[in-house]
Formats: sequence, structure tokens, C-alpha cells
Amino acid sequence: MTNQQIANISGYQFTSLNDLNALLTTLESYCQNLSVKGTIYLSYEGIKINLAGPIAAIDAFVDFINNDEFFPQLSFHQSFSDTIPFKKLIIKQKPELITTRADFKADLCKKSHIQPRVLQDWLDAGKDIQLLDTRNDYEYRLGTFVNAKTLPMKCFTEFNDFIDNAKGLDRNKPTVIFCTGGIRCEKALPMMQASGFKEVYQLEGGILSYLRQFGAKHYQGECFVFDNRISLDAQCQQTHKRWCQTCQQPLTVDESDVNMQKTFCYSCENQLN
Repeated sequence: MTNQQIANISGYQFTSLNDLNALLTTLESYCQNLSVKGTIYLSYEGIKINLAGPIAAIDAFVDFINNDEFFPQLSFHQSFSDTIPFKKLIIKQKPELITTRADFKADLCKKSHIQPRVLQDWLDAGKDIQLLDTRNDYEYRLGTFVNAKTLPMKCFTEFNDFIDNAKGLDRNKPTVIFCTGGIRCEKALPMMQASGFKEVYQLEGGILSYLRQFGAKHYQGECFVFDNRISLDAQCQQTHKRWCQTCQQPLTVDESDVNMQKTFCYSCENQLN
């Protein structure tokens, strides 16, 4: 049992939606009454949710959204904190749930999804697979799976170009892709298949699901999250990381110094000196 009073949830569902204006109005009214904060993005391809609030309020929201009238199959990652890591509530429509600017629909074939336990078993057994982190560079610099390959991306819209070049990647080797919670992999997987990768799997529920079940086993460092907590440790607890005051990227352990009045990453600090 935790003494922390704020629940944080994140989840998504790719599904065909029609009357986005009506759904937006309904969600806005309900969330405002609950006094929760965070983001809800609506698209004709589905919904993406990141919310935080008192535990009772978040429980009420989950019951509401999982009603048969809305999204009964939508599941959430949940963690806890002392404070709400969002400044306000934002609910809006977007052309894509995850911006790709590429004509690829989410791959919803569960045959391509593997559970965290399967990945752990494969890694324990030393199975000859290729792990690929589909996140941005400022995310994986805080932590990723041991021996995972990374791409020097600043934004996910660059993913398709990097995959087409496939430098350092083997298109013929079984590949497991992963991201924070799974949503980016739904788009990354069809891009990779179209680029000629023969056998691609995505980690169901992403890093957060794996950490909740197996902690730091085969994983090094922390997991970046897109709210004011910045990152979570292997137990999905807030790490109290800080941002670089210049580039607004998260500071690594080596860069962070609690005795400094101002905090900068090494790159920005060198430019200032």
C-alpha cells in the first residue's frame, strides 16, 4: 500500500472514432468535475490519455471511460506520486495520436505483440534477437534495455527515415521493438515491415509494463515520462530528476548536482563557459 495520494494513468486505444466534437465535450465536462489534470488527445484513429489526480477521482474516470458506451477495452498504466505532475487539463483533437507524417496505420495484430514475460524469458535464455528502442535520444539517455540499439532521433517523425537507412540494424534478425507504453510501436512496426524487416515484435505495454513486472532485470537506468516527474525508476517511482535550464532536456545522474543553484546539461554548460 502506498502513502502517495495522487494516481497517474496513461493509456491508448486505436479505434475508429466519428463524432469527435461530442466526445471531446463529454470528456471535458466529466474531467473538469473531477478536477483531474493532464492530456487527452482524440483522433479519428483513437484516443490517448495521460491524467493525474486524487486516487478516487482517477478511479472514477477509469470506470467512466471503460463504460461500454466509450472504451471498454482501454487499459491503463498506473503509478503514484505526491503531487499532480501536470499544470492543467488539455483535451483536444489531433490528426494522429502519434505524429508520424507518414501513411502508416497502427498495427493492431496481436500476433506481433509479446508479453513482458516472454521478452524476459528470451533475454534470460540469450535468444538471438535484436532489441530496438523506438524513443527519442533524450529519453533513452536516461535508461534502456541492456544491449538495445537506439536511433539518434529528436522526434518520432524521423523514425521512418532512420529505419529506411537501417544503419547498424539487421533486417533478417528477429527484432523486438519497445517504447514507453506501447503506442509508438503500433506505428513503428508497420514502418519496419514495409522497410523489409522480416520478423518484428513489439513489447506489449512497453517499458512501463516490463518494469512493473520485472524491475531492473535486463534494464539499465530510468524511464522517461512526458510529465513533470521527468522519469521513473525500476519500481515506477518518481526519481526527482531536473531539466536543463537551457535546452529543457532531462539531466542525467552525472549532470545533476543538488548543490548547484542553476542546472545545465554538459553540452549547454560547455557553450556557456
